[in-house]
This record gives sequence, structure tokens and C-alpha cells, in this order.
Amino acid sequence: MKWFINFVKDERGVETLEVSVAGLTIAGGAAAGLTAIKDDVQSKSDAIITAITVDAG
Repeated sequence: MKWFINFVKDERGVETLEVSVAGLTIAGGAAAGLTAIKDDVQSKSDAIITAITVDAG
């Protein structure tokens, strides 16, 4: 039981963990945002290619 109390009271590495979680959150948000932008650009380029193909047809 004493080891558990010592484990709970030990705060070494907590700041590193907090910074890591914040960094992962920011990286995840950036990845999601870039994926959304990529999908939007891809759909716009597909629409342009379709329009050019239909007009040239």
C-alpha cells in the first residue's frame, strides 16, 4: 500500500506528459485540418477537370 501512496504523490514527469499531450493534440488538429483542405482541393480540381472534359467534348 505504501508504494501506491508514493506513486500517487510522485509528480516527476507530469510536466513532460502535459506538454506531450498538448503537442499531440495540436498535431492531431493540424492533421485533421490539412486532410480537410486536401479533400476540398481535390474535389475542386476534379470539378475543374470534369468541366474542361465536358466542354472539350
